Amino acid sequence: MTVADKPEHVFIGINRIDEATITGGSWPTLTLANLQDRRLSRVARSADALTTSTIIDIDLSTVRALRAVALINHNLSQDANWRVTIGSSSGGSDVYDTGWQGAWAMTFDSEMIEWAADNWWGGIADSDYLRHPWIICAPMIAYYSGQYVRIEIDDTTNADGYVQIGRVFVGGGFVSRYNAQVNIAEGWNDGTTITTGPSGVEFIDEQRRSRYARFSLPRLELEDFKRVFELQRRLGIGSEVLFLPNTYSLQETQRRGFLGRLRELSALESVTTNVRSVSFHIGETL
Repeated sequence: MTVADKPEHVFIGINRIDEATITGGSWPTLTLANLQDRRLSRVARSADALTTSTIIDIDLSTVRALRAVALINHNLSQDANWRVTIGSSSGGSDVYDTGWQGAWAMTFDSEMIEWAADNWWGGIADSDYLRHPWIICAPMIAYYSGQYVRIEIDDTTNADGYVQIGRVFVGGGFVSRYNAQVNIAEGWNDGTTITTGPSGVEFIDEQRRSRYARFSLPRLELEDFKRVFELQRRLGIGSEVLFLPNTYSLQETQRRGFLGRLRELSALESVTTNVRSVSFHIGETL
């Protein structure tokens, strides 16, 4: 079975970063403490782009079952690489190791890239799409239990001369056993306002677009029902979640995944004996 043939298992993650102790690297002015601020504009910024400066060590204070790590509102360049490890001691990799991999898995069709753009021949994401709003993400194929997580970033040629990150996701959550229904809806909300003056001239106040996803999981067996029921209780509509639409594809995870929150808590409806269905509406956090 190829990656393209595999089902699109949905991941809805619970972030553990706010209960962690974060150290490592060199982040002197805009410190790593900013990663524990939900305002994505409160970034952490490394002293320079050296690999020794861009390490992030996360102590979760207790062993947690983890399924994904992600960087949000970052400035990682086209050539950036990163590595995520989970260990039984600080900096260790005995539990899990992604190995070094490119930060950008997502690509775009040639028609979407202007002729002579820097990445025309490279086939990697258009420079218009770098920096925002796309996440850098390492979804895991199973749950790995550990207390210590290390994020290493190799982006020494970054034109900014530093690495900048607004938020880190590290945590577990719910992974659907079965696919979402085929009528999944994903799109953009646009906060732009347009005012028309008396002469008919339009005044446009352009704002950033935010993503949303609405979908149903039509078959929740008893164990999945328990997990979703508990997920709703713990998160409510105020806590942040990481939405990954396809845990088997790094490209689709990066293109369509985002940090957001549940916009509503839908009822878990009975389908047959011990089988429920539930709907989700998740909106992106800016």
